[in-house]
Amino acid sequence: VVEGEAPESDSEDEFSESKLQNTNSNAAFGVAVDGEAPESDDEIVSYTRMNISEASEALFNDHSTIKQKPLTDSILQKKLSENNASLWRHLNQFIQNTVLTASKQLHATDQLLIKSQVTLQQASMNWKTANTNTRLMLEKTKDIVTGNFVPSINIK
Repeated sequence: VVEGEAPESDSEDEFSESKLQNTNSNAAFGVAVDGEAPESDDEIVSYTRMNISEASEALFNDHSTIKQKPLTDSILQKKLSENNASLWRHLNQFIQNTVLTASKQLHATDQLLIKSQVTLQQASMNWKTANTNTRLMLEKTKDIVTGNFVPSINIK
């Protein structure tokens, strides 16, 4: 008898019914699998809103990782769980390092821009001061050139 196929005779029906009766009544027939649609209202997960700082804190906090009960005690399941945990740690470290590096670069760039802004402001002030001094010198030069310091001497 192949499970999932229709029986070809009545004797196979009786065999499959007796097989079902012999199975443990405490065994779970449905297992919730992550990524699948829920089969009952009990499996529906509600999501809450988080602001960015809480979400990033939860993402980078090693203690916030969800600990799941192993579905079975098979070696394959244990190995998968270990590999998933290792993948999560490595991915988390990669993201953390990437964000940290980008944050440091942004901070350094911001500091450089602030220094450039201060330098430009100082240069602007110096140009304004030089412009004012040049105007004052021009006015004094005009006064000197147009002024009559030496009286006219007429020789006959």
